[in-house]
Amino acid sequence: SFDVNRSIDKVFYDILNLKNYPKLINDVAKVNIYEKDKNIVKAKIFIESFFINFHNSVIHTIIKNKYTVKWTLDKTQDNDNYFSKMDGYWVLKRVDNKTRIFYSNDLEFKSWVPGFLENYLFEKGLIESTSWLYSEHEDVK
Repeated sequence: SFDVNRSIDKVFYDILNLKNYPKLINDVAKVNIYEKDKNIVKAKIFIESFFINFHNSVIHTIIKNKYTVKWTLDKTQDNDNYFSKMDGYWVLKRVDNKTRIFYSNDLEFKSWVPGFLENYLFEKGLIESTSWLYSEHEDVK
């Protein structure tokens, strides 16, 4: 978890704005939303990083009154997914005049992914997945 000097509504809006991820997150090349209703968004997220390119189809469940987004792989698209498991969440809380952001992502790679690539993605992934939520006036720690 970490705190940012931004309103909870603004942070939540940015998290929900999947189409904007390619502008905000360095390794996200494209996001294709292929199904959407009131509380569910299904999106194919394309990653391009250094020497790897892959994508995953992800189901996002939105719980607006709790400032929460949970996600999991869309198993109907399993042949397309780079990971064998991807379960995570964003949870936001107001703390004083700040927003506390809780982030978790439980990943498992398919068996054919080499160990060095797993390590690279794990190390880089956490920073890339969260640092874009800081305002330009805050330092990423």
